Amino acid sequence: MAVESSRGADVDRFVAGVEPPLREIVAALRATVRKTAPELREEIVMGIPTYSLRGYVCYIAPYTRHVNLGFHRGAQFPNPPPILEGTGKGLRHVKIRTPAEAQTPEVRALIRVAVANDRAPESRRPAKRGSKGSRSARER
Repeated sequence: MAVESSRGADVDRFVAGVEPPLREIVAALRATVRKTAPELREEIVMGIPTYSLRGYVCYIAPYTRHVNLGFHRGAQFPNPPPILEGTGKGLRHVKIRTPAEAQTPEVRALIRVAVANDRAPESRRPAKRGSKGSRSARER
């Protein structure tokens, strides 16, 4: 458990280092993620708070005028709402501009979908780069 609490301390330091008014949005998003999906691990990955279970689920990234709540497999969300942005193969994000937006039912629902996607059986997950289908190296 010492590792988990040190990771939380790293995220505490990250949040404290964000300038207001974005700090309040980051703190609200963090609280929303933790309350909605308490089973997720929280750590700093590539300089930003990232949440994972089996794989990376979501992240919080402050910008100049908003904070993104990003979803690592957001392109696979069924029936994505219009607030979900992005055009790449995997990532999608929501731009959050106020602490109140961070706590909306729509944001909480997206977090729940992201966790469910992460729990999906391997057969529903995309193959990792460089792999040939779903066979392991031993089977080839």
